[in-house]
Amino acid sequence: VSLNEEELIEKARGTRGEIRSADFLLRSLKIRNDLENMRGLPNLQLSLQYNRNLDPFPGQSVDSGFGALTMSWSLYSSGAEKARQKASRADLDQAGLRKAQVSLQIELEIRNALTRLRTAEKSHDVAKSRLELSQESLRLAQLRYDEGAGILLDVTVAQTELTQAQSAVVTTRHQYMTAYAALQQAVGADDLTSTENESR
Repeated sequence: VSLNEEELIEKARGTRGEIRSADFLLRSLKIRNDLENMRGLPNLQLSLQYNRNLDPFPGQSVDSGFGALTMSWSLYSSGAEKARQKASRADLDQAGLRKAQVSLQIELEIRNALTRLRTAEKSHDVAKSRLELSQESLRLAQLRYDEGAGILLDVTVAQTELTQAQSAVVTTRHQYMTAYAALQQAVGADDLTSTENESR
């Protein structure tokens, strides 16, 4: 499977729950920080009231209304507002660092899984080449033995090497599939080939 490292990292940013959780926390802390920063600003309130009297007394109006515009601001807060703003900003910075840390951790996991997958792929290719050589070696040893030019020990040794080569192919295939599963876990998606289709 041909996989692009950057595409996998980008896909993981949308699929891994840790990134989405860190992003949601960062957004909520940004909102809280904005609200904390607005606490020291002047507060303007407008209130309107409308009344309709269904059974008025003689001389009483049927409709009446009232409106008020109030402006207020804090003259002295004993530093409590600034302390809250400072704490909110610190929480926001910490959440940003946490998101960056999670993102870097996921990138590292993907790069390690890709390296492991590529190593397993090369090992599997070597094992398949060794299997082909062992099959050819057994065929030649069997042919020499059938013609009377070889001994049975050569055939037995060639069969042993063939069995070992077959075992190595199975082992390296298992290692490849395990590495592929680790990459799927690192990305947070079962279908890794969809990144190629999406990029076209």
